[in-house]
Parts: sequence; structure tokens; C-alpha cells
Amino acid sequence: MKKAEFILMKLLGKFMKNTYKLIWSDEALNNLKEILDYLEQRWTNREIKRFSQLLDY
Repeated sequence: MKKAEFILMKLLGKFMKNTYKLIWSDEALNNLKEILDYLEQRWTNREIKRFSQLLDY
């Protein structure tokens, strides 16, 4: 499993713990994966972790 896929699954797991149930479309999931792939190529692990924490805020 690539780091981006791991982060994607972690983010989705966090969102599902919220009060609201989110239903992710295939397009939304694909877009998020593309964003994470892009960031993985250009950012450090620390920056990616911080980004994922901001998404969970």
C-alpha cells in the first residue's frame, strides 16, 4: 500500500467517526487520491501529516 493510499484510508476513517455520515462519490475519492499522490511527490511526510490533521479539523 502506498503512503498516499494509507493516508486516504486514515482520513476516511477519521471522517466516518464524525457525527455526520459522509458519502464519498467515486469522483471525490479519486480527486482526493490524486491530491495526496501529488503531495507525496512534492511534500515531506511532516507536511502531509499536517495537511491531514487540518482536513480532520
